[in-house]
Amino acid sequence: MIESQPQFLQGIYPFLGVGYEKLGPLSDKLVYTVPADKRTQLIYLRAGNSCAEMVCVVLMRDGIPMRYFPIGAKGAVHVPLAVVEDIFPETRLEVFFAAPPGAEGSLVIDVGLHLPLHAGGAQKVLMAHLTEARREALIACGLPPLSPQTIVDPDQLRAELETIRRSGYALSDDEAGFGGASVGAAVRDFSGEVVAALAVAGPAGRVRRRLPMFRDLVLEGASGLSQRLGWVAPAQHSIPDSKETH
Repeated sequence: MIESQPQFLQGIYPFLGVGYEKLGPLSDKLVYTVPADKRTQLIYLRAGNSCAEMVCVVLMRDGIPMRYFPIGAKGAVHVPLAVVEDIFPETRLEVFFAAPPGAEGSLVIDVGLHLPLHAGGAQKVLMAHLTEARREALIACGLPPLSPQTIVDPDQLRAELETIRRSGYALSDDEAGFGGASVGAAVRDFSGEVVAALAVAGPAGRVRRRLPMFRDLVLEGASGLSQRLGWVAPAQHSIPDSKETH
């Protein structure tokens, strides 16, 4: 049975610091092992610190620190983790912390994990613009069916990704199993590299009825964001209409 819902590591947990150099698990509830037939991605981390000292929250991957997040005294952070990096099957993810000796308080933790790149409008946009080697590595890991509409045939997915690169946007109709649909478009930086995706999503029937409008809005929004990042669209060379001679 393939899960089709995002995963979350979250809660409010007391802590007692023993030193910044001594990492330790915050709670045995803040552990997630990726199932053997799935991949996942880290989407965001939100955390709040109630004590009067800086603490550090650490995401661990198979016992090795993956990302460090310092949180100021009585502070909070919200960090998007929009890195195109799959967490592979059977990987163990944990939330650790470090705090000064004697520092005591509570940490509010919310870590969001999401679905692999081959399902969903924004996800497919990002996958389409990876290097060929990276795309093929992801395909080689398998394409689990999150719903009956998920593309699971490698050649069909390759063709879909080529269409996305040409058009600049991607459509998804219940591919992720939520009963929803989405339209995603590429956001580029000053160098022209795709660094993010902008998407609109909603109930599948509503998105289908208004698909041209949503597509145009997403393309316009992604273009505006890209321009704010310094991207300049290539000049469009129009071909004049031929005139008949009599």
